[in-house]
Amino acid sequence: MSYILEAACLCNKGKVRKNNEDNFFFNKEYLDAMNDGLEAPLSLRKDLRENIFLAVFDGMGGENFGELASYAAADCMKDIAFEAGSDFVSEGKFLNDVCLKANDAVVARQKKLLTDRMGSTLVGLYFSNNDVYACNLGDSRAYRYRAGELLQISVDHVAKNGNYKSKKAPLTQHLGIDPDNYILEPYIAKGGQKPGDQYLLCSDGLTDMLTDQEISEIMEKTGSAEECVRCLVDAALEKGGRDNTTVIVARLKENPLEVKSAKEDSQLEKKKSGISGLAKRLTSGIIQTSDKGKSKNSLKKTTIMICAIAAAVCIAFGILLFTTILPGTRYKKALVLMESEKYEEAYKAFIQLGNYKDSPEKADECGEELRKATDYEKAIALMENGDYQEAADLFASLGEYKDSAKKSSLCNIIVEVMNAAKERLIQSIIPGK
Repeated sequence: MSYILEAACLCNKGKVRKNNEDNFFFNKEYLDAMNDGLEAPLSLRKDLRENIFLAVFDGMGGENFGELASYAAADCMKDIAFEAGSDFVSEGKFLNDVCLKANDAVVARQKKLLTDRMGSTLVGLYFSNNDVYACNLGDSRAYRYRAGELLQISVDHVAKNGNYKSKKAPLTQHLGIDPDNYILEPYIAKGGQKPGDQYLLCSDGLTDMLTDQEISEIMEKTGSAEECVRCLVDAALEKGGRDNTTVIVARLKENPLEVKSAKEDSQLEKKKSGISGLAKRLTSGIIQTSDKGKSKNSLKKTTIMICAIAAAVCIAFGILLFTTILPGTRYKKALVLMESEKYEEAYKAFIQLGNYKDSPEKADECGEELRKATDYEKAIALMENGDYQEAADLFASLGEYKDSAKKSSLCNIIVEVMNAAKERLIQSIIPGK
């Protein structure tokens, strides 16, 4: 049995801090180094037959170093978070390598800026092969909520010795540790996937404001991942919002396609059993009749009737196979491809299905997604070639697709700046213009 993952992410600067040092990696998205968080939650819904990695980062270092550290860690995830899947690398080894590469990215940024005053926490979830893996460095936390019980599945890497009543204890593990000076030891835990499970990743902006009991109550009463992240962040803000707060909530649900498939398989078995039973009863009756009549004529008729019944059963099963079973299987595969955002393959599959169920409408949806992807790539190319006005118009036509709105605004700003610079240049060359 595979599951559907429904998840949401929300990041808020809080009420006290002037800048946001948190970041995340969510459905291949993350924030720029200089940001004010998210205005609305990000969300995703994916089939867990593919590997998925989610993470939260809490930067530290003062000035702008904290956001640069968390950004460096999040940015490097886009290149490494989907490398897993090799038959020769365990998930635990993969996650350890993810942490080491993220650390290398932060250390490289330190050296570039000639400072050692920057670092970041990391807490991540990795869904793979019917298991869930949690990994962390620092005090950003991972929780699992199952059957009314909230369980922390990460470890707080904080100093145990010393008097830290007036301030938080320093971290003993975090990103930004030079491997030549100290050994990085990420904590990695493994658990099984179960329908109804909820997972929470968060920075200490949440756990410093809310108790585990308060978090548990919110996760219990909210109906969706998106509602849950909103309520958690709102509750932290109501308690004072002293720090940046980043929250990712992921919920596991049974795959409705597989549940439906199991029911259809059961119904199909009943149909096949009914046809088989009918054939047996008819054959049994004919044989009994043939036993009573010993003549050659009777045996001949019996043989012909048995053959006719067998042919009828084969024809009925063939009709059932080609009108129901095969198209239904292909339709389910096309839906899985569509949910996995493999729109080109899904489009071809729906086209081949003709008018089966809502295949034409699904093909249109996939075609529209392919068009958007093509236009998005064209707009990126125009932007890279310096055709900012055309790029802005094309991004604007894509609406909310990916980060089109943000890129459209950026291109428009560049056009305005270029036009203003051009006007100033003309005025400096030709007075009075």
